[in-house]
Amino acid sequence: MNEGERSQEEVFSRRAVLLGGTQVALLAALLGRLGWLQLVQSSHYQKLSDRNSLQVTLLPPRRGRIFDREGEILAHNLPKYNLYIMLDRILDLNAVLARLQAITPLSAEKIEEMRRRSLTSQRFVPFEARRDLSWAEVTRIEARTGDLRGVSIHLGEQRIYPYRKTAAHIVGYVARPSAREVKKHALYYLPGFIVGKSGVERRYEESLRGLGGESRYEVNARGQRVAEVSRLTPQHGRELWLSLDIRLQTFMARRLATEKRAAAVVLDVHTGEIVGGVSVPSYDPNLFSQGIDRASWQSLSSHPHFPLINKTVGGAYAPGSVFKTAVMLAALERGIPTTTRYTCRGRIQHGRRGFHCWKRSGHGSLAMIEALRESCDVWFYRVALALGISTINKYAQLLGYGRKLGLDLPDVRSGILPSKAWKLRRMGQPWRISDTLLSAIGQGYVLATPMQMAVQMARLANGGFAVEPRITFLPDSRKRLFATGESPFRSLGAAPSSLSVLRAALDEVVNHPRGTAYGARIHSAARAMAGKTGTSQVRRISQRERQQRILSNAELPWLKRDHAMFAGYAPVAAPQWAVSVVVEHGGSGARAAAPYARDFLDFAQKTLEPSYRKPQPIDNLG
Repeated sequence: MNEGERSQEEVFSRRAVLLGGTQVALLAALLGRLGWLQLVQSSHYQKLSDRNSLQVTLLPPRRGRIFDREGEILAHNLPKYNLYIMLDRILDLNAVLARLQAITPLSAEKIEEMRRRSLTSQRFVPFEARRDLSWAEVTRIEARTGDLRGVSIHLGEQRIYPYRKTAAHIVGYVARPSAREVKKHALYYLPGFIVGKSGVERRYEESLRGLGGESRYEVNARGQRVAEVSRLTPQHGRELWLSLDIRLQTFMARRLATEKRAAAVVLDVHTGEIVGGVSVPSYDPNLFSQGIDRASWQSLSSHPHFPLINKTVGGAYAPGSVFKTAVMLAALERGIPTTTRYTCRGRIQHGRRGFHCWKRSGHGSLAMIEALRESCDVWFYRVALALGISTINKYAQLLGYGRKLGLDLPDVRSGILPSKAWKLRRMGQPWRISDTLLSAIGQGYVLATPMQMAVQMARLANGGFAVEPRITFLPDSRKRLFATGESPFRSLGAAPSSLSVLRAALDEVVNHPRGTAYGARIHSAARAMAGKTGTSQVRRISQRERQQRILSNAELPWLKRDHAMFAGYAPVAAPQWAVSVVVEHGGSGARAAAPYARDFLDFAQKTLEPSYRKPQPIDNLG
């Protein structure tokens, strides 16, 4: 072998060794990767494999029913077959829609909405195309599933409110989750799943909703289910018992139905449990659970009388003379004698401004009880000057003004209890004596809800305990009251003598011939009511109007008329029920609001039993 041949053989050997080494390295890497996948990553790929052979389906819980205090159903569920479309699984939407239209009609609005959704990021969310399919429609669609890819039928539930408008603002309504809400819970992605949007449906959403379950199915290569592998049963929503009495609620709703805007509350003075709460106008919550159409929504949301707002807790009004009870409590607690007399000649002068009494000719000389009985503004102006706004506010807060209260309903307003700091912060202006004078008669910046006015009367009537309103039962409170006869609520700290004098004055407002609500009294002594009228101005009356006596609300456009209100309790001898009524632009509280309050209290006394004497429901929210 010559030198050239030897050189070629060496090169070939080196190349063979290099190639063999590369092969060995690649083989080692391959074996290593196989070992890694087999020994270390096997569990991960087993899960992926399971996903290919198992189909997991979320199982929705059944929403809890809602009852009134006597067990009447206020909200329940009915099974319904509904048609859904998964837009992200459809290649040709128009073709699928054409096939569906041949089987079951779809509204033009639904079709347009589907086409809109097919262009947005919500394509992955099931679209509800039809509700409440007939069995014939179900069978026809199921028979053509091969031609209707992305179309499915689900057995769902429709929320039913049998009393419709009667209890809508208390019970609330349900609807599909919004785009923002969908992200909060896995169940919200389920076709047709509903969530509470208002009232107790919203406040107790988590408990009423329950907990979802899941079902695991083995599927074949075509994605068809073969067998169920495992099932986690959903925990259905809890049933909710309300303190509401649907008999009283129905009576109140019917009585107030002729008013344009009004609100009324009746509650137990000892427990704070709400037995009646009506806001006018109302709406039918079934519209939402069935899938409200755009025209109906526009009609409700743009209605001039705001039917979607619960005015019992969301309406804030100048309380007018109803607020004088807080001023009188402050006077009594600060030692102003009940015999203190001031003379009313129809107005007082402060600086360059005159402050008028509602009675143009004046009331003459009045002592404390007489002043509240006849609702003399001038007497309360004088007392307010002696007390000051800070003292008035202290006792108004004790009665529930200026705070949301411990109420288990959504969208509760706190009203306004104005102070020096509040005005400086809100308006950048100093507090003036004129502000104190207006506050003393429940005007100016003072605002309160009908619920706060009812709570005020409950706290005065129950012996001075800071009862908090509640729409669900208070089992612990009822037990303690039943067992010991004591209130579970803290004392206001007011002297019994102060409360006694104030209650005597509230009695005379209704049952004395010179009382402002004498015409609306309950004639039965055993069921007699006490309380305070209020007439709240919505505009400033000019001096010219006063001189010409253009004060009759009947002569004014409806929106310029005064608000009418009354707050009270019954029976006088042993108070059990408190009430407040507000009739927007109703004029005089004595004529427009007090008669409603009388009827509501009379009905409650004849029909209802105090809730703490009744056995508590077994399954209720705490």
